[in-house]
Parts: sequence; structure tokens; C-alpha cells
Amino acid sequence: MNRRLFATTLAAALAAGPALADHHSGDHSDKQQTRDFDASLAEALAFGNQAEIAVSELAKDRVQTPQVRDFAQTMVQEHTKVLNRLEEFAPELTDIRRVSVESGDNPTASAKNKNAHSSMEQIWTEAAARCLNKTLEGMKAEQGLDFDWAYVNQQCFAHTKMLSELEAMRGQGSEEFNQIVEDAVAATKKHKQKLDSLMTILERREG
Repeated sequence: MNRRLFATTLAAALAAGPALADHHSGDHSDKQQTRDFDASLAEALAFGNQAEIAVSELAKDRVQTPQVRDFAQTMVQEHTKVLNRLEEFAPELTDIRRVSVESGDNPTASAKNKNAHSSMEQIWTEAAARCLNKTLEGMKAEQGLDFDWAYVNQQCFAHTKMLSELEAMRGQGSEEFNQIVEDAVAATKKHKQKLDSLMTILERREG
């Protein structure tokens, strides 16, 4: 697939993401409302980290450029740590089984939350999972240096989207959740800087 076309496809796919349920309605206490809202935000972040793990697990065994392979391995490790932290913060997230490319799990089925709070949330979660499937399918069709480019381009879009979501979440939810967000913002910015250097490396390989 043409790299520019593939990148455009990824951009469209990454535009979808799990919707956040409205947990501030009903007769819940303020404390319960905050907890429910935290859980909804954490769920959205959890899916983003699942997607990062799934894509990078695929990439780490297929890329040809050593620096890109190292980055993919780092992404699996660091996003797994974040996912663990989110699940400790919101134990109900264990209902969202982790996506595993190597085990053959279906990301669409894995992303469904048994306790989804609204039909709209279910629809957006399903849409995001389908986008992840299509992204993985598109990447699997690439080979050699084209695969390296496909992965790095996908990561550039994914980290831009993730940073936008994290910045929008700032100041939302509890103090504990906000600390998770601030740590994630710092890590995402660091990853984006590394991706800039990887783009330069790939351009030199082509030259």
C-alpha cells in the first residue's frame, strides 16, 4: 500500500475512540459520581494502551530497522505498565480482556465491556476496536522497510491522538486519576520525540 494512502487510512481509523459515558446523572452521591467518572476515563485510556500493545507486539517481530524494533519493544513494556496501573486504579477494567496479537485474540471481542453504561458507549467502543483490527490488517500487508514506515507512521498518529485525549482529560476526575494523566502526558511527549528521530533514520535508510 502507498505510504501516504496508508497513513491517511490510519488517521481516519484513529479518529474513532471509545465514548465516555455520562456518569454525572442519576441519584448517585458526589463521591460515587467521581468514582464512576474516573472509571469511565480510565476505560478510555485502557483501550488506547491495549491498542498500543497490540500494534507494537505485531511490529517488534516484523520491523527490519534495529532502532524501530527497540522502540516497539519499549512500547509493549511501557504501555503494559500503564495498563497495569489503570487496572489497579479501577479494578472493574479487568472485565476488558487484554488484546494479544500473538494469541490470536480478536480485538473487537476483547474490547467489549460487559458493564457498558450506554448503547452509545458500546457503539463507539466497538467502532474503535474495528478500527484497530483494520489497522493491524493493513500493517500485516506491508513488508520490509514499508512495514517499518507503516508502524512509525501509525505510532505518530496514535501518539498525537493520545496526547490530545490526555490533555483534554487534565483537571477531570480525582486527584489520583490526574496524576496518572500527568505521568502519561510526559511519557507520550517523550515517545513523540523518539518517533521524530526514527523518521529521520528511516529517511536516511531510503536515501
